[in-house]
Amino acid sequence: MGGRPWRRLSCAGYEYPAVVSDEQQFATFWRILPWDHVPGSLIVREAGGTVLHLDGSAYRPTNSERGLLVAANEDIWRTAHAALFA
Repeated sequence: MGGRPWRRLSCAGYEYPAVVSDEQQFATFWRILPWDHVPGSLIVREAGGTVLHLDGSAYRPTNSERGLLVAANEDIWRTAHAALFA
């Protein structure tokens, strides 16, 4: 994925903009509280990115029990998901 090392910051306020600005290709989140992820997921989706639960279902702010995989686009989402959770 771009040859850059994966740097995990665990900060939604940084990682969502980093995905949109192509600073990083994807981000994973295990703890998904709505106030952390509703704004960022909207920004990523409006920029053409993909935000889905780890099982591939659509992100729902009311479902905080499944993690999220956020990616710059659907192809990157599939590639990252296969690499991380195969």
